[in-house]
Amino acid sequence: MAGNPGPATQTTVNTQAVLAPITNPNANSAAGPIQGTNARRLLAVARSVNLGVAANTDTVVPIINSLSYLVEEVWVGNVQVSGAAAAAATAAVGVYTASQQGGTAIVTKAITSTLSSALNQFVSMTVVAAQTILAQTVTQLYVNVATSFPGATCDVFVFGVDLT
Repeated sequence: MAGNPGPATQTTVNTQAVLAPITNPNANSAAGPIQGTNARRLLAVARSVNLGVAANTDTVVPIINSLSYLVEEVWVGNVQVSGAAAAAATAAVGVYTASQQGGTAIVTKAITSTLSSALNQFVSMTVVAAQTILAQTVTQLYVNVATSFPGATCDVFVFGVDLT
């Protein structure tokens, strides 16, 4: 006679915190393969965002395989001016759910002056307090350059919890 294996349990994707991405090649989802859920992870990334564009210009940043998520942090860094590490002291960026600083503000426009001229340096932008508790469902975010800095670029990383 077999021993008691212990209490019965059932595990679903909604009862596990998945730290590493898991893909399901058989998933038939509009957002693509399903990724691990219920864990803090990178939700979106924009490399070499042009800070030299006209004021109030957007860069579209697709959400990575999530249909519902909470934004917890937005990091901006790797600032370069004309291809070399440099400070873009007066550049101001924000992150929104619609273009032209529309929709819901994730990060309101803020100057990136705390970034020095060193590559691989990042600053955590202040996420609007309500966004840490308000689930988002848009499939792309907009990095808005509120104040430009000629010849400058930066990288933007959005982190949060995937609730899909």
